[in-house]
Amino acid sequence: MSKLDGNTDEDGGQASFTVELTSEPTATVSISIYSSDTGEGTVSPANLSFGAGNWSNSQTITITGVSDDIVDGNQTYTIVIEPASSADTDYNSIDLPDIQVTNINTNVLFPPTELEAKAGIGSIRLYWNDSISPYLAGYYVYRSESETGSYVQITTEVVKGNSYTDKSDFTFGITYWYYLTAVDMLGNKSTESNKASAEAERLKLFIPDSSGGSNTQVRLPVNIDNADGLDLCAADIALTYDTNVLYIPTKEEEEPGAPLRAEKTALTAMHGWATNLEEPGVVRIAASCGGDSELLYGEGSLFYILFDVVGSEGDWTDMEFDDREAMTALYSQDDLFNPLPLDLEDIGRFTVICGFMLGDLTGNCILTEDDVQMAREISCGNIKLTDENKEELLRAGDLSGDGRIRANDACLIDRLMNGLELAPSVQDERKRRSSPRSDLANVSVPADTPIAAGSSVWVPVRIDDAAELKNGDIVLNYDSSFITATGARAGSAMEDFGMTFNREQAGQVIITFNATADGSNWPQGLTTLAEVRFTAKSD
Repeated sequence: MSKLDGNTDEDGGQASFTVELTSEPTATVSISIYSSDTGEGTVSPANLSFGAGNWSNSQTITITGVSDDIVDGNQTYTIVIEPASSADTDYNSIDLPDIQVTNINTNVLFPPTELEAKAGIGSIRLYWNDSISPYLAGYYVYRSESETGSYVQITTEVVKGNSYTDKSDFTFGITYWYYLTAVDMLGNKSTESNKASAEAERLKLFIPDSSGGSNTQVRLPVNIDNADGLDLCAADIALTYDTNVLYIPTKEEEEPGAPLRAEKTALTAMHGWATNLEEPGVVRIAASCGGDSELLYGEGSLFYILFDVVGSEGDWTDMEFDDREAMTALYSQDDLFNPLPLDLEDIGRFTVICGFMLGDLTGNCILTEDDVQMAREISCGNIKLTDENKEELLRAGDLSGDGRIRANDACLIDRLMNGLELAPSVQDERKRRSSPRSDLANVSVPADTPIAAGSSVWVPVRIDDAAELKNGDIVLNYDSSFITATGARAGSAMEDFGMTFNREQAGQVIITFNATADGSNWPQGLTTLAEVRFTAKSD
């Protein structure tokens, strides 16, 4: 008998060995062979037979690896060779040694991709695209004060989802570098993700690249990258542009009853505004807020500016912040004498493209429920952003200005479709702030849900207080080694919400929803948002 040639793997990799006789038998010699664990590897043929016609020929036994869909690492099993059976006493009962085989775990754990770091006041927020692995448990985060320096793991617990906020005691002016590793359910780590960096305590303002058709009016956002912990009390914004491409009429030129050229967003709904449009190619906005200001969080648009597109197709202009003599500055409630450190280096470019409309993801030059649905499909991963379509889709669908298309963008597209303002009114915002509620909404599933082998059960996804609920993205992770998500449906109280699901990745269910009505029938208090059906494996 020869030595084992290699090992098996879970992708069906094979190993082999040979058996032959040393002399011609006087009777047929039979040998039975089997695997001790057919869930790791199978053997073929299962029986060997040597006689007068083939005794001198080697017979090859092939072992094939099997994928068990279980996170168990490399597994050793045995190829059992039973004693030979023959009327030839020289061969009868000869017992060849069994063979140990290792089935190599080939379920590759990929690192997350497109890691981004965004600095704020006292925090740096990280975003990334999830690792593609059915056995993903989460991520570890690593940080360094230089790109090539020593990185330290800063998370002891596995991070779920695709974002993380680092609230360490940062040093102003230091650039912090990060990378992530994916972690599976056995604690195995992937290789490193790409590295991303941000300068601590420096807020980034930017205008995203955008487009619009000639002889139309476009709404261009001024965005902030990370507003976590910012108590924005006052802002002076000065933005420059080419008047041969974009134009804002002066007060004397503006038609009576024309809409305001600066629109508030949810972040600035409580602020008072003043605009100066007298200098060609420069729009200046001043905003202030008294005791009604509150801590902001996340990223998004501070406000929108309405421009008339006067250029021809193919014309473009850079959109830059004017930082001469602090013409662009933000002030917090804590210090009204010194502006916050700002990063204003990102230059946005506006290009004249015929047929473009904000929110028109389907590209048919009209806003419909199909655009809202498409935003949800993108948010939950049913439609992927690729190198070919990412720029175009983000330009049309990222209404919140956070560099992604999420459930809140679906809600904003729905508001545009119905002719509503993107920001709530001051009266609505005051009412919201006067209604006491918890800062955090607790989303949960039942702690213990029994399920029998081979059966299915619907598991509710609940929120403890649905008051003011407008939209959301929920990622539910589970152990795919013994259950599989086989269905999903909206909760009975969510009839005024559009809802989309993604169950493609084993071990994960993504739920995206947004309000599609005026709120008269919205749920209150403890509410079942959705239900997910899980089916247990039969073994």
